Amino acid sequence: MRASTSWRQKPFRAAKGEAEEVVTLESSVNNQKLIDAIYRASERDGWEPV
Repeated sequence: MRASTSWRQKPFRAAKGEAEEVVTLESSVNNQKLIDAIYRASERDGWEPV
């Protein structure tokens, strides 16, 4: 029995046109919030809430 496709193979399958990667708006917004918090933390030399 073969295991299901691992998360590492998904981007390669999408590049070959075999699978479609879906990036939701919500995940993009959350990623940007994290990046903004990292920049704020570097400016203040401390932790920032996300």
